[in-house]
Amino acid sequence: LKQVCIISGKYGIYIYVDPHQDVWSRFTGGCGAPAWTLELAGFDVKNLPETGACVCQQTYEPSPEDFPLMLWPTNLYKLACATMFTLFWSG
Repeated sequence: LKQVCIISGKYGIYIYVDPHQDVWSRFTGGCGAPAWTLELAGFDVKNLPETGACVCQQTYEPSPEDFPLMLWPTNLYKLACATMFTLFWSG
């Protein structure tokens, strides 16, 4: 990646590395990181939706088909995702 940035700079091309992640993991209502990352931080992924630490379409009650559109971004501010991003960015 460093070499790509160096070569791009020689041609006047600017690069921005986008560090975003869509709500950490499918286990926290988004996509990306595997379940073991949450387990390593002390979470039991089976209990996350029930405790309100996230809202996931696949476990949504009364059924996944009733999942409200565009609800998933609210998971960014719920316990599971917020904790994982805090741990990730704090080192």
